[in-house]
Amino acid sequence: MRRVLILTCLLAACARATAAGGDGGPVVDGGPVGDAASAIDADTCAAEPCSLLDQCGCGDTQVCDLDRDMLSAGATDCRDVTAPGTERANCEATTECAGGYGCLGVTDFMQCRRYCDDDGDCGDGAHCIIPVTYVDGNGDTQPVPGASACTKSCTIEAASDNGCPDDPQFGCRMLFEDPDGTAASGDEYFLSDCGRAPASGGGDDATCTSHASCKSGFGCITFGASDKRCKQYCVYNVDGAAGPRVCASGSCRQFSDNPTIGTTEYGYCD
Repeated sequence: MRRVLILTCLLAACARATAAGGDGGPVVDGGPVGDAASAIDADTCAAEPCSLLDQCGCGDTQVCDLDRDMLSAGATDCRDVTAPGTERANCEATTECAGGYGCLGVTDFMQCRRYCDDDGDCGDGAHCIIPVTYVDGNGDTQPVPGASACTKSCTIEAASDNGCPDDPQFGCRMLFEDPDGTAASGDEYFLSDCGRAPASGGGDDATCTSHASCKSGFGCITFGASDKRCKQYCVYNVDGAAGPRVCASGSCRQFSDNPTIGTTEYGYCD
């Protein structure tokens, strides 16, 4: 599977991760948004004016997020919450995400993502590998100092109810990460993440340039240098035994690099 660049944006800012073949733990929407902030008095927060991860410094009526007017400094600011969205939430504004989450994405495909320092902040199956970036006045992409976000653990083969935001429906994509950038060094791994999907089209054998070209439940598969097509995902093996291998058409085929997440090996329908 080929490597591509994933890009999401925080209104004026963006988050990106490198992965192969395209564009994360238990998910619970809703819940009180003031708990983390009220647990620590604003006067005792080590960060100024507030902390993204500790969610301190804002009292009990607001939460901490990036200051969109000072992204180059990685500055934070207290903001209101109009909807406490978490991993499965779509959003159009920062106020639609709970404390500890940012509204990241491209226009019309924004989602709440958890801020993190390491994988332990992200939950089972998710990874802290998305550095938050922004576009400066010259049109160049720059990193927001100290700001990273989590991938999402989701159900790759599902077209809906896949653990991703669904208004609009995001696709659960299979990605590949090589932390040291050296092939076959042993640190590589496959993972899942929620990425944008077209409102229509992008079905079986549709020409594609990335996962974002394919509808939910499908991925952009490279068969040759100039042959890239959307194909439905399927579960090929689970713990070494034959998986469900459910395909709308064709049979569940095995990828040459045997992509496995946890104990599940995924294939494609052809």
